[in-house]
Amino acid sequence: MDGLRALVAALGPARDWDVLCSETLPPIAPHCPDTVAWQQGCAALEAQRAEVRATMRMALIQAHPGAWLLAFQRWLLQRGWRGSPSGQATPEAQRFVQLSPLLAFAQRALRKGQRPVVRGAREFAQLNGAQRHVVRIAIKRQRYAAEFFQALFDEPGQKQRQARSLVALRNAQDSLGRARDARVAWELLTAARADAEPMRSFALGWLAAQQAGATLDDSASQVRACQKLKPWFDAD
Repeated sequence: MDGLRALVAALGPARDWDVLCSETLPPIAPHCPDTVAWQQGCAALEAQRAEVRATMRMALIQAHPGAWLLAFQRWLLQRGWRGSPSGQATPEAQRFVQLSPLLAFAQRALRKGQRPVVRGAREFAQLNGAQRHVVRIAIKRQRYAAEFFQALFDEPGQKQRQARSLVALRNAQDSLGRARDARVAWELLTAARADAEPMRSFALGWLAAQQAGATLDDSASQVRACQKLKPWFDAD
């Protein structure tokens, strides 16, 4: 697990800088009146991006991802989920859950995953940026769980509700992801070196207007759509 945590810690910042330079800034560029200043600012940001990537590559080397993947494959082959993290025997109650029919397990997992989604949608207007990110994670996990267990639910009525639910979850995840990318871009630009000026100030103003307007409204609408959905994973 330590190796996996190291990989995540290394990849996150690099991903944020990639999104900033490759996805967030290009649509803003045509609106900047000073093309030369924009290009100079982008060059300064690209230099910082290269530094973050170099740090990521070093962290990847030190994390030994090949060894971690081999250890994970060994855990799968040995059915490591049947034991506790300490290597002791799994408690009888947990063993019962592991050996129970998969459909019942999937229904319990999806019910559990649905609760934070509904709660987050209900309270969304009062949440700050960090709390909305937590809602996004809950929606992402519920979406991936729904897709993973999708083949277990083959009743016609279930499949129709399932399809509507997956569309709503994808849309909400994408919208919240765009809002988060804008917020992270703001944070990266705020902390960027002074040689990115005056392009940095122009981009910050653009992002501030974006975060205050349509991006938040769209996210609220998409999250509310998840709240309105009836559970599709229970029997008709």
